[in-house]
Amino acid sequence: MASLCVVIDCDRRSDRDCWLCVGEDGEVIQMTKRQVTAVDVLKRAEAILRRGWAKGYYAKTARGAMVEVHDKRATRYCLTGARFKAESELEADRQTCIRAGAFLHECIPHGYQSVEEFNDSISTNKAKVLSLVDCAIKKAQA
Repeated sequence: MASLCVVIDCDRRSDRDCWLCVGEDGEVIQMTKRQVTAVDVLKRAEAILRRGWAKGYYAKTARGAMVEVHDKRATRYCLTGARFKAESELEADRQTCIRAGAFLHECIPHGYQSVEEFNDSISTNKAKVLSLVDCAIKKAQA
C-alpha cells in the first residue's frame, strides 16, 4: 500500500511543521511533529531580539520594568531571555535547549565568560548580539 506524506503547518502558535501521511484510501495513517532543532530555537530567538533587545534582565517592559520572560507586558529581551522564550514557544526538548545554549557559548567573543556577561557589557549593543546569534546559527547548521 502506497502512502503520501506531506509537511503541513500543524501549530500556528509556534510555526512547527508536521508530517501528515495519508494512505491510498485517504485515511490519515500518521501525523507527527517535526523535531525542533537548535537552529529553530536560535532563529526564533533572533526574531525576538530584532523586535526588542534589553540588558540587565531576561525581559523588560516598554518602560524598562523587569518582568518574567512569559509576561505579556515583556517587549524587550536579553539574549538568554530571548532563547528561553524561543525554547518555550517552540516546545523544544531539553537536549535541543542545551545545544542552542552551547552554540551561543561557542560564539562569545574572547574575554567574556558567559552569554549574559557579553549581553550586559557596556560595550555590547544590539548589532553585536545579533551577530553572535548569527554565528551560533551558522555553527548549528554546519
